[in-house]
Amino acid sequence: MHYDEETDDYLYAFDLSTGRVKWKTKLPEKMQTGPIFANDLIYIGVHGRMLAYDASTGRETWVFPFAERWGWIWDPAVNEEIICFVAEAYLEGLKDSDPFLYALDAFTGEEKWKLSPLEQQSFHKYSPIIVGDRVYIHSSFAHLGSMFLYAIDAETGTILQEPKSIPMNFFFKQFISDEGFLYFQGEGYLHAFSLYNEVPREAWKINLRSTRAIYYGPFVQDRVIYFSTDNHLYAILNLTAPASSSQGTE
Repeated sequence: MHYDEETDDYLYAFDLSTGRVKWKTKLPEKMQTGPIFANDLIYIGVHGRMLAYDASTGRETWVFPFAERWGWIWDPAVNEEIICFVAEAYLEGLKDSDPFLYALDAFTGEEKWKLSPLEQQSFHKYSPIIVGDRVYIHSSFAHLGSMFLYAIDAETGTILQEPKSIPMNFFFKQFISDEGFLYFQGEGYLHAFSLYNEVPREAWKINLRSTRAIYYGPFVQDRVIYFSTDNHLYAILNLTAPASSSQGTE
């Protein structure tokens, strides 16, 4: 089935073989994130709430409110145990709190933990990723012109080591993982950080011959990273071995 949200604020499920509507359900608010399919559920973020629907029937399974009336939520990460996302609450049109990183039980919607960044940092507009038993997210530090990469225990929400400082001129629009690597683009390079060490370390970087942002992608399949910039289409094979770092090959 294919899941989609139309402009009339309904969530639709379509049969891919026939194109017919299998079910539809009315959403309580305009959708902000999703729909994301995992664990036989459909996860959707709306103003002030994260919701889960049964993928077979469209019935609401659980709802988690993170704001009394209105809030903003960014794209979540989901595995077979938790759903993790950044959200902030608003009250009377004004921001009521800084963004928190939430982790919920993926099947019940029960809050497992929530985390705020270190002092003077912000998770604003960033989305986490889940790799094994860790959650990775980056924060900004406006006064120092830096960003920080956090590694967090997925079960407890504990920050596992001092967040790694990365220059602010990295461009973090894309932040993906595959086979133990984080990839992101900045200063005209594609950077790969290895997660095989206790602290994430840069394994390699490749000159993209362009200072412009990645427009589409990146997407990863079988160690090949696909993406396009303003004037190039790339397919890059990551040859970095777990025990030693080498370079990516275009």
